[in-house]
Amino acid sequence: MKNIKIVLAGGSGLIGRAIAQHAQTLGYEVVTLSRGKPQGNSGRIVHWDGKTLGPWQTELEEADIVVNLCGASIGEGRWTQARKREIRESRLLPTQRLFEAIAKAGVRPQFLQASAVGFYGPTHTPVDETSGPGSDFLAELALEWEAQTAGYRGPCLIARFGIVLAPEGGVLPRLSLPFKLFVGGPLGSGNQWFPWVSLSDAVRALFYALDKGLTGPLNVVAPGAVTNRELARALGQTLNRPAFLPTPAFALRALLGEQACLLLEGQRVLPKKLQDFGFEFTHPDIQSALQTALKRN
Repeated sequence: MKNIKIVLAGGSGLIGRAIAQHAQTLGYEVVTLSRGKPQGNSGRIVHWDGKTLGPWQTELEEADIVVNLCGASIGEGRWTQARKREIRESRLLPTQRLFEAIAKAGVRPQFLQASAVGFYGPTHTPVDETSGPGSDFLAELALEWEAQTAGYRGPCLIARFGIVLAPEGGVLPRLSLPFKLFVGGPLGSGNQWFPWVSLSDAVRALFYALDKGLTGPLNVVAPGAVTNRELARALGQTLNRPAFLPTPAFALRALLGEQACLLLEGQRVLPKKLQDFGFEFTHPDIQSALQTALKRN
C-alpha cells in the first residue's frame, strides 16, 4: 500500500504545524516547504522562499495532497498601502508558483487552498458556502486568492477558516490577556459576530473533508456562533475574571486604523457543508473550546 505524501506550503504557522503533526499520526509522509525551520515536529523540511521555482518542485512529483497556507498575517502591522500590498502578494505569488510547479510535474494531487471567512464581508445575516462575497479589503483579498484555483483540473478544496482558537498561538492569547489583567470586556458594541473554531476541530475537519473527497469552498467554523459580547462573557467565566469593561470602537479605530475591522466587524458563518456531510465537532460551543484551550494557562 502506497504511503500518502502531503506537501505543506507555508506550513510553519499554527495551522500548518498542527496539520503536519496530525498527518504524521496518520502515517503520512510530511514535507513542509518553508523559508525557515518550523517549530515542533513538522516532518521533512525543504527550503522555499515562496517566490521562485527550484529544486523543491521535485517534492510535488509524488504528492497526493498539497496544502497551500502561504500568506503574511493580516493581524500584524498597521494596514498601510505597503502592508496591504505585502499581504496580497504573499498569497497570490506563492499560489501561482505552486500551480506552475504542479503543472510542470504533470500531476493532479488533491489541492487544499487556504482562505478565510472574511470572504463574506461584515454581515449579521447567516452565510454559508453558497453565499456571495463582500466588498471590503478582506473580501476582495479572499476572492482574488480563491480565484487562482479556478483553472486547476484536479480536486480542489478551499478552506475558509474562521478565527482559530489554540493555547499555543494565534489570537486567543491576545484576547485573553485583558481578562487576566481584570480589564476584559466586549469590543465596540459587542454585537459583532465572532466566527471561531478550535484548532483541533479545524485540523480534523480538513482531513475529514479530504477523505470524503469534498471540493469547492468549505467553512471551517464551529456551529456555536457567538457575538463578541458572548465571547467576552465566556472568556470571563473560563478565566474566573470580570468581563464588563468595554473597549470603545473609536479607541480601537484610533489605534489600529482600518485594521480595527478585525475586532469591530464579523460574520455569522455557518459550517453547512461540514454538517451536511456528517462531521462531528469535538468543541461545538465556545465554552468547551475555551475550557480546553485555556486549561493549561
